[in-house]
Amino acid sequence: MEVRSALQQIAIEHRRRHGYLRITAELRRRGMQVNHKRVLRMMRKDNLLAVRQGRFVICSGPTRRKGSPKQGGHGVIGSTQVSLAGSITEGGGYGD
Repeated sequence: MEVRSALQQIAIEHRRRHGYLRITAELRRRGMQVNHKRVLRMMRKDNLLAVRQGRFVICSGPTRRKGSPKQGGHGVIGSTQVSLAGSITEGGGYGD
């Protein structure tokens, strides 16, 4: 199938960095009439989905954070621990 081979070629050219929307646009630039849903289905079947990159974390500097707020982590500033999540009972609403 012509579309599938072109899709595989584009995915490998870009080292699986392009998602299905970019690949759909590239296929259309090459003169093929394709639907983004069909491209996504073919990419899933051929295991060509884009590889997601990890989250960018700054690991240096004076305000290095350890843990995330969802995991109950705190930001460390010097030797004092500061909570990253506030309480809803602390005020700061419309009546204050």
